[in-house]
Amino acid sequence: MVNLLNVFFTYIFLISMSACFDDNDSANKKFVEKYGNEVFDDFINKSFFVRGNDENKDPIILIYDYSFFKKPCGFAVFTVNNKNQTVKKTSKTLYNDSCEINIDEKTTNQTLQFIKYDINYLEVDANKNVSIKVIFKGEGQADLIRFSDLKSHLSKINF
Repeated sequence: MVNLLNVFFTYIFLISMSACFDDNDSANKKFVEKYGNEVFDDFINKSFFVRGNDENKDPIILIYDYSFFKKPCGFAVFTVNNKNQTVKKTSKTLYNDSCEINIDEKTTNQTLQFIKYDINYLEVDANKNVSIKVIFKGEGQADLIRFSDLKSHLSKINF
């Protein structure tokens, strides 16, 4: 009887896990269909990550800017009002005193554009390679990656 219960619960677990993967694949396909040809040049050297939600269920977004440093020296925090798509709160966290983060109109506009994509993670590096995570599954690798020069990237991997 115990073995039968174990088999049953294992089966239910596997079915639920496959449903999660199907949801993720479906969301990725929808994103690619809608934004597959999108130009993300406005996001070069930045990453946007939905860290969670505030008490009103509005997204809290962390923004790292790699323009001046190889590693981020801090991050900006934007909270966006879901109802009217406006920024309702901003702040910044600096890792040391020599860091500087600008919270300007350009960053605000980028944040509002990021929200329109309805994704959880976007990073565009200096070479215009784009990394995207559509469905939040915690921190980690992106689900979708678009290389600006795939041939060059593959030759580096093979090297």
